[in-house]
Amino acid sequence: MRKLIFTSAILLGGIAFAQQQPALSTTINTPHLTNFALAGTNEVAQIELITRLHWVGYENNPTTVFANGFVTLGANKGKFNSEKNLFSSPERTMGVFKHVLGGTVMYDRTGLLNNTHIRFNYGIHLPITQKLTVSATLGAGYGNMFFNGSKARVVDQSDVYLPQMASMNQSVFQTTAGIGIYTQRLTAGFSINQLVKTAVKYDDLLTTGMYNPHLTANLSYEFTAGNISITPQAMLRTSRDLKTIADF
Repeated sequence: MRKLIFTSAILLGGIAFAQQQPALSTTINTPHLTNFALAGTNEVAQIELITRLHWVGYENNPTTVFANGFVTLGANKGKFNSEKNLFSSPERTMGVFKHVLGGTVMYDRTGLLNNTHIRFNYGIHLPITQKLTVSATLGAGYGNMFFNGSKARVVDQSDVYLPQMASMNQSVFQTTAGIGIYTQRLTAGFSINQLVKTAVKYDDLLTTGMYNPHLTANLSYEFTAGNISITPQAMLRTSRDLKTIADF
């Protein structure tokens, strides 16, 4: 059967940036936000809308808008409504060859920096057994980082570089890849965001910064007791010149 899950959240401080990739706090139930290979484990079409507002009421406050969605092709199809509770979690579809199509749109404004990302993903799920599936994904998209120098406050207004900083931007071709493995209870995956290392260059101004590959590993397992289920999760994230971050 086909179901639709629609998730909307307003977060205060739920998204943070470590270098160029967003760090989301909602990945316990949505691991596909960091690794699209983990999208489509069940038969739902899914949409996430996330908004972060910091320092509400202040001018140019940090703001993030994030939209993500995907649809699974090849899973068992049926009526939209079911006899199950609307809010019950859908079971995973196992032993089925599946294709998954999805996309992500994100806008983030932090200080003088404005980031826009648009990405499309394709995933494939290959059943190894009736209880074990391996998945893989590739994604590509467009990213733009805009430096709004017109809002900068400088000590020396006669700085010769000030006119160059008025409005600088860089567009980057972004690529991602990931693999996953899952059963009804186990989920594990590894992904790389920004496969191609690219120098940070605002218009004609070349900097020493780099858009580096970001590595993410996910692991979770669902424990159930009656009608109660608990899913501990671990996530490791790292990049060059960045300490490894562990989330539990």
